[in-house]
Amino acid sequence: MGEANHQELLTLITPDASFEFPYQLPGIPKVIRGSKDISHFLEKRRFKYHNISPLFITAIDPHKIFAEIAVQEFHLSTQKTLPQHLFCEVEFKENMIYYYKEFFNPVIRLEGLLNHDQENFI
Repeated sequence: MGEANHQELLTLITPDASFEFPYQLPGIPKVIRGSKDISHFLEKRRFKYHNISPLFITAIDPHKIFAEIAVQEFHLSTQKTLPQHLFCEVEFKENMIYYYKEFFNPVIRLEGLLNHDQENFI
């Protein structure tokens, strides 16, 4: 999910929504449930998405879409910006987001979080 105002995000997802990040780095939850916990999780992320460009979107049925999205991932702690590709599955219930699953490249995520001294240990 891009840089959304988190109060606005709460109006787009169901109260019982579930967000899943299967390739999440260790120590960070892979599944977040409930709109308030999702909003809190997104506020605490150590990176932001910029230059969001949908590359491919397809609908399986009226309630489910898949998308490939190119983004620039800006890491707050290291000030690095790296290209990232996201593959997302989104399910809707009553015209609101009920389920969101995001696949990303964890190597790029890790590279963005590490400073130059830490990179020598990979």
